[in-house]
Amino acid sequence: SQPDAALLLTTNDSLVDVTYNGSLATGTGFTSALSQAGWTRERMERFCSLVEPAEAAMPPERIICVLGTDDTVTPYRGGQRLVQRWAIPEANVFHWPGGHFTTAFSVLRDPRPVHRFKAALTATNSGI
Repeated sequence: SQPDAALLLTTNDSLVDVTYNGSLATGTGFTSALSQAGWTRERMERFCSLVEPAEAAMPPERIICVLGTDDTVTPYRGGQRLVQRWAIPEANVFHWPGGHFTTAFSVLRDPRPVHRFKAALTATNSGI
């Protein structure tokens, strides 16, 4: 079974990118703690395929994505890479100015991504 649609808010294509380049992980000392526990970037990369899907779990037209252009927690460029790799249609991708949390909460102020998500769900559930 697969989901009917997905709404991705401030996402990234790589846990390694988030761990070593994300401001939350580096700012809290998480990266240093990993190193002290014997983890390296290369060691982490060996396990990425277990948690990072190479392909989308559904057709790209049923994926809606909101990216914050100033996001440093889940770096913006990683979200762009995911959008490109999964070939998410540009109409389903929202590039908003803001950081990680402000961008995610922006859907309360500007519900266009939620409306696109609802349309994807409706289309899926009507058999289209």
